[in-house]
Amino acid sequence: LKSSDYEIHYFYGKLKVYYKEITIKTHSDSKVYDGLPLVNYSYYCEGLIEGHRLDVNITGIQTEVGKSKNTFEVTIYNQYDEDVTLQYSIVKEYGTLTVYDQILIIESLSATKQYDGTPLTCEEYFIHGNIGNVTIDVFFSGSQTEIGSSDNTFTYALYDEYGNDVTDLYAVDCKFGELKVVGGTVYVTTESDKKTFDGTPLYCHEYMIEGLQENHEAKVVFLNEIVKPGTINNTISLKIFDEYGNVLTDYYDVIYEYGILEILPIVLQIETESDKKEYDGTPLTNSNYVIEGTPLSNHFVIVN
Repeated sequence: LKSSDYEIHYFYGKLKVYYKEITIKTHSDSKVYDGLPLVNYSYYCEGLIEGHRLDVNITGIQTEVGKSKNTFEVTIYNQYDEDVTLQYSIVKEYGTLTVYDQILIIESLSATKQYDGTPLTCEEYFIHGNIGNVTIDVFFSGSQTEIGSSDNTFTYALYDEYGNDVTDLYAVDCKFGELKVVGGTVYVTTESDKKTFDGTPLYCHEYMIEGLQENHEAKVVFLNEIVKPGTINNTISLKIFDEYGNVLTDYYDVIYEYGILEILPIVLQIETESDKKEYDGTPLTNSNYVIEGTPLSNHFVIVN
């Protein structure tokens, strides 16, 4: 093959090395003003080539009340300690350094009422902390209509004396009160029963419940029975559920009136016979007797 026998045309492709993209993200931090600088040297890196290393210089700092970015500068070295920073496309994500004026606590109040089908709300609150000329707007969202409870939730905004929103300059701890709708008073009455002792348990599962709200139901478990002669309360355990199966017992005031379970003893009457004789110096005895009443079939009467 002789090149002089051919007319050769060359078309050159392109070789292109793209910058390696990495993401470096500094952490955020916050504190209440104490006159000392707030810094945070923590960072996160994603995408660095194995064997390469970072030299990160955190430059972010915040001392006065306010917030700023947690900035940094970075140099990247390869395994030969050669600066390869320009071979990377660096995505910088700065955290935020925030110095708060002070910590405020906003606490919504709690409220309770008996169920009436209307929402229970409470837009009262306390503020713990010195807010000076700052105005606080509290926007309530908490509401409870059905029997049960939920947090008295809210959001808030803070404004300085010029109307500027300074919410981000305060650390606010929100404490939610409780909105509680109760079902009222439920009266539970168990029945009484009694019998004469026969060696078998006596129990009575008859009861009456008054005061349950519509669509609520009670499930009961009787706790007591009696076998021997004596008396005990006919006690009961009760749980109240709504139509969705939620337990609402704690939202009712349950008043119990227990019946009595009583087992009477078997009455036996033992009558000995009378006797007499003329004095003869020997004892007079008579072992005859009559029993009125019937003991259980497996019980025996011994008369001495």
